[in-house]
Amino acid sequence: MGYSLAWQAGHPYWLALLPSHVDRLIINRMALMAIDPDSRTAGGTPACLYFAGYEPLIMTISVDGSVPEYGSASWETQRKKVQRSINRLIKAGAIERLERGTGQRPSKYRLTLGSLLRPARRFDMPVDNPVDNSGFIIR
Repeated sequence: MGYSLAWQAGHPYWLALLPSHVDRLIINRMALMAIDPDSRTAGGTPACLYFAGYEPLIMTISVDGSVPEYGSASWETQRKKVQRSINRLIKAGAIERLERGTGQRPSKYRLTLGSLLRPARRFDMPVDNPVDNSGFIIR
């Protein structure tokens, strides 16, 4: 499960960049369903990859947590809302589309949430200096 990805999705940078509540819900659901980049994958599933389709995302933004009947007007409305949100997430740089889906298989997305967080550059400091320059900074 993508607990560290969900933590990255809640970073103040993304909260400021994604003002829409729906976008935040969708990126958090995608992050929780993807595999963390630092965990071992079972069966060779790549890390940071979301490929579960629209149904879990529709369930996330639905008021009662249910998915409307496939093909109904309500399902199409929710699907379009999810598609608009995904397009905003791609434009913001939170995810990238790896493959477009077809009727038989869903689209694949890579979560790029941690690409803005990188280890800080270490500087040569005297031994008696108690300051540690490790950590993360925004680039």
